Amino acid sequence: CIPGDPNNTVECSPGDPRSNVNVVGMTPDPADFNDTGYRQQNEPACAILPGDSACIICAYNYYRGVEAFGDAWEGVSQSCDAGDTWKSRLAPGHPLYESVNYRSPAEFAADPRLAAIPGMAIFNFIAGYRETNVGVLAIQHWLEVNKEDADFYEPGVETYIADEGTEGRFLDKPDMVAVLDGGTITLDTVMENSDLCETVDGGDCTPGHITRRYPSGKLYVAYAAFTGSNSVKVLVKTSDDWGRTFKNQAMKLSEDQNQVSGITLTAVGNKVLAVWRRKGDGNDVDSIMYSVISNGGKKATKGEVLADVCAFDQPTLDGEQTDLDVVKNVVTFRTNDFPWTANDGKNAFVFYSDRGRDGNGDCLADGKPRIVMHHSDLSGQVTWTPQRTIDQTATDATFQFMPTAFGANGKVQVAWYDTRRDPSDPLDLAFVADYDLLYPGYNGALVNRTVDVFTTNVTIDGGDAIIPPPVRASQFSIVVDKKDANRTEYETEASF
Repeated sequence: CIPGDPNNTVECSPGDPRSNVNVVGMTPDPADFNDTGYRQQNEPACAILPGDSACIICAYNYYRGVEAFGDAWEGVSQSCDAGDTWKSRLAPGHPLYESVNYRSPAEFAADPRLAAIPGMAIFNFIAGYRETNVGVLAIQHWLEVNKEDADFYEPGVETYIADEGTEGRFLDKPDMVAVLDGGTITLDTVMENSDLCETVDGGDCTPGHITRRYPSGKLYVAYAAFTGSNSVKVLVKTSDDWGRTFKNQAMKLSEDQNQVSGITLTAVGNKVLAVWRRKGDGNDVDSIMYSVISNGGKKATKGEVLADVCAFDQPTLDGEQTDLDVVKNVVTFRTNDFPWTANDGKNAFVFYSDRGRDGNGDCLADGKPRIVMHHSDLSGQVTWTPQRTIDQTATDATFQFMPTAFGANGKVQVAWYDTRRDPSDPLDLAFVADYDLLYPGYNGALVNRTVDVFTTNVTIDGGDAIIPPPVRASQFSIVVDKKDANRTEYETEASF
């Protein structure tokens, strides 16, 4: 596909999704807690092994720890056959971790992020205690291992601390990005697998230690700090050894009384873009904010408004909490409007969902959210392209929300949740809901939501964004039930 080439004979494609595969695979080591209860996972983050796109490592909030120690921890899955088969486990540091001295000071973990550089994957998450604000912003190193009887990524036992929360200071919503600088750095890692051993020069080594030379660079970690004064700070810390040690002073990108959601980072060259949502209140409207970090993390622009947004947020409702005039027993899932950034090597992209506006510019309270984007090359005085809807094929009743994106080699792949295959909602509710009891006298069908994942990609040609129509990525199994020579097919629904 060559966007804009009049002689192009290859149709630009949004991608070719394969059948869904469960990333929760076998767990060879019983100490990593086999998932016998088939517990839920959410908020996944993945990275691809540099130089081998068939090898993937993913992390996610995993509830298999509930049965073992009473709360969720971070799960990690790996595949080296392009996602056909997986191994899965809990990450080190949980409350029952075998290496007692390396247990994290926490009872739960959440909000995973991953970045891969040659030789290692860098794993970032928060961990803490449910009833207090005490917690940590954590980093782990998972090293590439070329050994037949080992996983292709094996963890070090140590969890490094980027920052700590206190009773009056809660840390949340982290993201990170690794920026290489062309040099090298040598690090020694104490491995969980004591059979592993490696030195830089190939000589004698200490069992359980891997000493290796990696590309050098800077790790940027951004997060929100919620304080007891109702102030929310957006902070960035940097590390020159991939997260083992951090500069003492965090750089403040913003401080606001408004709630902050969904901090996300990407880098174009030596510039790092931080984007977050500032929730509206009586003084400010909902806005997508940004800051550009430069000079190796020593300088940053003040948080500025990229765009005001008609946000799509909805709370969790369990049925007993709702009794609308025309419908009862409404069940919803919680979702908030978060932005997501990515880059194609030359441009930075920002994606989010927006309900749209009426002719007067006011937000449509019942408007259906659509995934929209802006892009910029971040040069000079940063300017952004006008808002653009990335999908022109959605039905009027479609909800689109929670975008995620990844870019490489001049292309950005973006995916989102999408309800276009929903049954028709006779009440045209302004949120995604199941309900089972309508107003008296209504004889229509009840609504049970089907939420899919759709995806497309974006390439820039002469400053214009080329975006093919999206394709459904969530491909679910078909169950065939034969009765009395009749054949009936049932397609399973998406779930979160």
